[in-house]
Amino acid sequence: MMRKNIFITYIVLIIICISIVGFSSLRITRDNYLDTIEDRLLDNATIIRDYIASNLNMDKLDVLTKEFGKKLNVRVTIVDNNGLVLADSDADIKKLENHSGRPEIRAALQGKQGREIRYSSTFDTEMMYVAIPMDGKGAIRVSMEIEHIKTSIVNESRGILLALLIASVIAIVQANIFSIRVTKPITDITYFAQDMARGNFERRINIHTGNEIETLASAFNIMADELDKRMGELNDKNIKMDAVLSSMINGIIALDQDRKIMLINPTAYAMFQLDYDIEGKNICEVVKNEDINNLINGCIYHGIEGTIEVLSGNSKNSIYRVTATNINHNSMHVGVVLLIQDITDIKQLEQMRTEFIANVSHELKTPVTSIKGFVETLQHIDIEDRNTREKFLHIIDMEADRLTRLINDILSLSELECKDRVVIVTTLDIVNLIEQVVTIMQNQAEQKRIQLKFKYSNPVIWMEGNGDDLRQMMINLIDNAIKYTREGGRVDVEVESLYDQVGIYVKDNGIGISEDQMSRIFERFYRVDKGRSRKMGGTGLGLAIVKHIVKSMEGNIEVDSKVGEGTSFYIHIPRYHKIPSKVD
Repeated sequence: MMRKNIFITYIVLIIICISIVGFSSLRITRDNYLDTIEDRLLDNATIIRDYIASNLNMDKLDVLTKEFGKKLNVRVTIVDNNGLVLADSDADIKKLENHSGRPEIRAALQGKQGREIRYSSTFDTEMMYVAIPMDGKGAIRVSMEIEHIKTSIVNESRGILLALLIASVIAIVQANIFSIRVTKPITDITYFAQDMARGNFERRINIHTGNEIETLASAFNIMADELDKRMGELNDKNIKMDAVLSSMINGIIALDQDRKIMLINPTAYAMFQLDYDIEGKNICEVVKNEDINNLINGCIYHGIEGTIEVLSGNSKNSIYRVTATNINHNSMHVGVVLLIQDITDIKQLEQMRTEFIANVSHELKTPVTSIKGFVETLQHIDIEDRNTREKFLHIIDMEADRLTRLINDILSLSELECKDRVVIVTTLDIVNLIEQVVTIMQNQAEQKRIQLKFKYSNPVIWMEGNGDDLRQMMINLIDNAIKYTREGGRVDVEVESLYDQVGIYVKDNGIGISEDQMSRIFERFYRVDKGRSRKMGGTGLGLAIVKHIVKSMEGNIEVDSKVGEGTSFYIHIPRYHKIPSKVD
């Protein structure tokens, strides 16, 4: 817009200036022509007057005017002091009226030089008349048609207009260059600021104008550096917090002093079966539970933090533990945080799997406790038996490996759930990819004498996806199948091309999954056979990771299982899918 305004203003000024120059040039040209003709007519009139003064013969006056008119190519008219026409080179004096009323004649009879331009009815054209006094004996008027002057002016006008047109084109080009040169740095700074507003702090602007705009651009770059640093730190914290909140099986609700919802995580939505987009609403409007409302009131109005247990009232009759904690900022009370834990399984089966932090604590505690216990044993007890010492060290090593696997799986799951995660999508041969995974898992299968077979409908099946995610998905599925298949069993892996989809199937004839467990197998830390899973080093996150990977690729996964007969996983993924990604 600024460039447009500058360009238009520049063009308007150019048009005004060119118009003034053009009209002035035409006016000056016309005036110069008329002045030249006037000087010529005046010279002619003076010559005729001098000649008549030295050769005055009234009988030959008419003949004399005609001779001068013919030689000088002008009209010569002689009048007496009363304006009576005495002779005329181009007209019959008998038909001419008295000329005393003519302005140029009147001026000449008064002893002055007269000039007039007007239309002549006698010759039906516009003429210039110049009259001078004739020593008190009348006046001599010399006139000439000036129609040819218009023609000359038109011809010269064309040349002037052509020159002005060329000048205008050059000026317009220069105006465009000037407007670009003036506005480009400002436009660059504007786009730079808009990028910063959209959260892009990596871009930098290079402007070398040698003026205040360059200083402004440098200031923007410094500000971008600082914002990039601050936003990086903030994003890192937010990503970690979002990953934890999204992965938590605890409900989190943050309220302000007016009990309006400032933050709520997906678990809390699900726990209370709430509609989304309820932030900003009063908690009493969406969670209608008197005990919870009393807990919040006590925290807000009296600063009393507390914990209560409530019955959810949903179809599962879940039991929630709700903890209210004050939010303080600069010694001021600004709100309340509600932590909602589903403690149904803790109450019934002592299975703390419904809340992410509690599960992580439980999972980490076991290997850490084992490691610590055996280390303390080795430190404080004199064990001379080398085999016993080696056994303790082996247990410590196994627990450390288990701890490492748990941490890696938690990080993988958090990464998959991260909203800002950038997935690199490439075109890959899924047959070749799965074949590599099967080769990797073959040794594990052979240790249990399990037949691991791979089948495919086509030698090459192309699809778009993230190779690392697909490898992790297949490793988890095949590893899970091998773990839950008895020795001497069978695991079949199959990939099939289905027009716009790719079908991936992993089937085993293992222990199977009971119907009441089917709905929970994709939950974090849930294990079908807990003893076997712990013994085999499972973390309880494998299928949760698989579910996230399939979901991220806009696919779907189904499970068919019978206890004692085996389990089959059916995955269908679009060949070309829209996911937030970066395409290689």
